[in-house]
Amino acid sequence: MLQMHGKIDECIKFAEDIGAYDKLIVHFINQQNYVQALDKLVEIKDVEKRYDTMLKYASTLIKHEPDKTLEVLIDRQKTQKFRDIDIPKLMPALRSVPKNSIAKARQYVME
Repeated sequence: MLQMHGKIDECIKFAEDIGAYDKLIVHFINQQNYVQALDKLVEIKDVEKRYDTMLKYASTLIKHEPDKTLEVLIDRQKTQKFRDIDIPKLMPALRSVPKNSIAKARQYVME
């Protein structure tokens, strides 16, 4: 309802308040704001939900923001956000890494 009346900011705030991260991530991807979509993905508190959401959107995020997405995944050692994510399930997304980011993707897989 809020969205239909052009109240996008209120809709985003409401989605944040109720933890509707999927809706937020889809919104930011549709707006081609991939960095903000990644930021919201990292904020998901439930580990399993965070992993599933990353696996769901990894191809899109790697395609449009390969370095930032890989940084978020590599940073798993510091923040523990994606420490136990199933790397084989990420392989289809990692295949679409552009040439200039292959070294970073290799570093991620080898760690």
